[in-house]
Amino acid sequence: MNRLTARLLDIDDSGIRTAAGIIREGGLVSFPTETVYGLGADAGNSRALDRLFAAKGRPSTNPLIVHLADAREVFELAEFDRVSQFLADKFWPGPLTVISRLKTGSGISRKVSAGLESVGFRVPSNEAARKLLAAVGSPVAAPSANLSNGISPTEPEHVIKDLGGRIDAILCGGSCSLGLESTVLRSMPTGIRVFRLGAISEEQIKAALSGDARILSNGGSIERNASPGQLPIHYAPRTTMRRNAIKTRPDEVRVGFGSHEHPVHFNLSEAGNLDEAAMNLYSVLRAADALAQRAGMNCIAVSPVTNTGIGRAINDRLARASGS
Repeated sequence: MNRLTARLLDIDDSGIRTAAGIIREGGLVSFPTETVYGLGADAGNSRALDRLFAAKGRPSTNPLIVHLADAREVFELAEFDRVSQFLADKFWPGPLTVISRLKTGSGISRKVSAGLESVGFRVPSNEAARKLLAAVGSPVAAPSANLSNGISPTEPEHVIKDLGGRIDAILCGGSCSLGLESTVLRSMPTGIRVFRLGAISEEQIKAALSGDARILSNGGSIERNASPGQLPIHYAPRTTMRRNAIKTRPDEVRVGFGSHEHPVHFNLSEAGNLDEAAMNLYSVLRAADALAQRAGMNCIAVSPVTNTGIGRAINDRLARASGS
């Protein structure tokens, strides 16, 4: 575990003012959103962004998402077509990231976009996050507050364990309500390109557009670099993991979904509820990893998860975590 040097701040007015000041001065602050804990830095400060990439061990070719308190601020910085505007109006504040081309003079560092002309924007619904972003008063780049490729953080304790000795402060806001990263998309002339499945499902996107939407599969490597969350191995525990496990061995930590005839060590949702499974996913994977490491078990075996709605995003994370 990293030695804790980060200040732990409450999500009261004093804590939010302190956190905002640290970001404005070029520091790094972790803060809660409805999805996962983010690691915030001034999106226009290249030195702060260099610190952010170094703290996470994240390659600079992996772009960041810019967070703002209000959609009107986003529209001042980026060019939104009719469909992007409609989806932003429908799902913001909330767990949707929209990739759009930056306007000239946006002030956002090219380090945010990995040198590309477009950036992913999000307006979170978490109240503490929005208060912090408003207090900062400028765009905040914020990937998940964990070590690169590791399990995303949904509680302050997760951030402390991963980054406590690498960042300046943690705004402690309890557990994240959704527990799964935002959906990342871009409106294209030929349809909606979903770069990362997330807390908003493809079904919800289609329903919002009255079914008049073509969802495009992700493209080649250049296109994938336009969005975070595209690495083939990501969200991974230290312990080897396998998914869609029907039978398990004695040396495996068993993670279930739904009811089971035989006991499991952890269950994403005993009721087989996908929203509950999404909320619990990262906490359960962290707990299973800790048990495996402590007990000398060789693998985490995860039961099949229903592959509909948000279940597709859960299975995407499990696939990347297991490298399969």
